[in-house]
Amino acid sequence: MSPRAALLAAGQLIRFSGVGLVCLAASTSALAALHDLAGLHYLLAFVIAFCFGSVLGYVLNGRFTFSARLSRMGVFRYVLLNGILLVVNSALMKVLVDTAHVWYIAASLLLAALSTPMSFLLHRSFSYAARLPRSSSSQEGRAVTPTAYDR
Repeated sequence: MSPRAALLAAGQLIRFSGVGLVCLAASTSALAALHDLAGLHYLLAFVIAFCFGSVLGYVLNGRFTFSARLSRMGVFRYVLLNGILLVVNSALMKVLVDTAHVWYIAASLLLAALSTPMSFLLHRSFSYAARLPRSSSSQEGRAVTPTAYDR
């Protein structure tokens, strides 16, 4: 990896983490409200909060982290990947809460912390995958980063 590419990836990771903190605060608040105030089962509340955080994350990461245009294919890839993450995290959430007796909020925060590095790498290479520019003349003077084009 070239120094420029490494710097770009580091900047994206920092922005991804910032967006992740916003999404974490929003989804954790939704989880607590849905479970504690609305009385939903913690797993149902987790699924709803996860989906809420995922939608927010797609929009914010597309705009601020990866400079990607929203597209049907990008949404499909994002939903597919997050669907897989949701299934895995829901199963782990059930084990943590029901078997290990971890408080549901702490379990949710632990899963978010553990999945963030993998999520960044997967979304960077799959959901917001870069397409190489066609030619320098088609860029009309815009600065181009490797992830500025969504498939």
